[in-house]
Amino acid sequence: MPLSLLGVTALWRSNVLRDVLLDSSARTGESSAAAGGQALFAEARRLHRAVVARRASEMSEFFESDRRIVVLAATLAQAALKNGPQPGAPPQWSDGRMAELRKDPAFDANTLGKVPYTVYKLAPGVALDTVRHPLESLAVLGDYFAFSQREAPWLKSVYFAHSAGFIMGYPAGSPFPPDYDPRGREWYLKAADRGRLTWSNFYNDKDGKPVITCTMPLLEDGKVVAVAASDVS
Repeated sequence: MPLSLLGVTALWRSNVLRDVLLDSSARTGESSAAAGGQALFAEARRLHRAVVARRASEMSEFFESDRRIVVLAATLAQAALKNGPQPGAPPQWSDGRMAELRKDPAFDANTLGKVPYTVYKLAPGVALDTVRHPLESLAVLGDYFAFSQREAPWLKSVYFAHSAGFIMGYPAGSPFPPDYDPRGREWYLKAADRGRLTWSNFYNDKDGKPVITCTMPLLEDGKVVAVAASDVS
């Protein structure tokens, strides 16, 4: 369940709980006041336990789904880096070019977050020619990124940060700050330090939205080559 919907879900369930309790109260109305109160308390305790168990199950499914998406993204990225650039890969734009494309309302209506593509941002001081090969190799992930967003609409973004100094992702609706370097971000450093799938702390992303990030590092000879990640807002 998306984090942004938990509050709405809790409110809905509280209303459902209230209605059920009122119904329970009516059904025990023929009993004495003491007996009715005891029955109502017992029913409330039973329903509370049921709600907690259901919530725990839904949250477990939610995090497991996000984990699978990131693990598969890391696996596909590793294969893509090995295979090199592929003909027919989805389009790939810089975040600056993306900003230009979004000036046309038709782009948002027909393309943004709707079809496969990837958007990248180079870290300060990184020249495009020095990372062109891995960047273009990863363009094939556009298909998987678009699929992941359709299947898991609670994801704010799916992306991939390379140790050579670039980040590439989807749907990438807004530009990164000029000084943005993914290698210095908490989610990247945490994944690199632990060397396994992990979750970040809550933080505000480049759009000022609170998110939590699931990450999976790609290792080569014990060194981090890149980090696959997804944000939930």
